[in-house]
Amino acid sequence: MTWPTVELDRVAQLRVLARALSGVALEERTIAAPFRVVWDFVADLPNSVPQFDRDVASIEILERDGDRLKIISRPPHVPIPFKLDVELHEGWCWMVARPQLYVVGMAAEPAGDHTHFAMLEGISLAGPQVLRPMLDPISAVSRWRHRRHLPGDVDGIERALGLR
Repeated sequence: MTWPTVELDRVAQLRVLARALSGVALEERTIAAPFRVVWDFVADLPNSVPQFDRDVASIEILERDGDRLKIISRPPHVPIPFKLDVELHEGWCWMVARPQLYVVGMAAEPAGDHTHFAMLEGISLAGPQVLRPMLDPISAVSRWRHRRHLPGDVDGIERALGLR
């Protein structure tokens, strides 16, 4: 028996993750700049992220092994940095904070002379069914917070690219 398969572009893959992870939000937008311009900016994490995400003061790459990185992200007013494992390749960035609770994803696809861009962020909580009553409110607060935060991040990308 052969199972049906489907090919998903990177933005669609991020959309699936947003539906599967309990405490995350997703922002999608078409950015009026070519894919190469958008992705070259976004993928330069130490230089780009502090420009568009007000929750990040700096990013330092600790290790790089091909498309795998280990980074430290420092918030502006919190003394404890986040250590994240990163998968970064053409049109795709997936970051997971250790311990594996906080996730950030970015995906991009060419759309003619524009770029279809998506960003996901939030707390990803999973556990036994018996814990759901305790975890659901945390997930709801994370989704609420990131639904309000992510549009500003994508606005920041457009500002940094001179589009706003």
